[in-house]
Amino acid sequence: MNKAIILILVLISISCNRQIITPINFDSRGYEFKDEILTTLKQTGEVGFSATNFSFVSEHELLLKTMEVNDSVKQVLPDSIWTNIAVNSTNSNAKDYILNKAKEHDIVMFNENHFIPRHRNFVKSLLPGLYNLGYRYLALEAIGMLGDGTMYDKDLMRRTYPIKYTGH
Repeated sequence: MNKAIILILVLISISCNRQIITPINFDSRGYEFKDEILTTLKQTGEVGFSATNFSFVSEHELLLKTMEVNDSVKQVLPDSIWTNIAVNSTNSNAKDYILNKAKEHDIVMFNENHFIPRHRNFVKSLLPGLYNLGYRYLALEAIGMLGDGTMYDKDLMRRTYPIKYTGH
């Protein structure tokens, strides 16, 4: 019995020693708490900046409320347009629809609201299906470059995962 316990402890020790642990250097500087973002919004009225910051810290409801702060951002459609949409449209599964349409094309492009992370998550959910259809290239906006074309996250390829300063 004692030999079995010793053998188990030796095997556990050997397996633990073989693990290679790669620490992730997560830099939280630059993220703001929701109260800080709300203060900035009240002081500056900067809707886009505040909405973006709320998206970084998963404050979805505050993000949406922020978008309504400035009436020029909010566009109200008349009831006649909503009635026209209801009468002339049908519901379908967006993922299935897009993947079926992608079979007929060589390029697929998506528009998303930078403030709404759910849009990016939806596109991400399409990637395996697009890959199965033969799509092999993904181009993204606002990743790794400054406005003048210089890199600000030179370690992205070596590190293999994005950090806050990789881009939006």
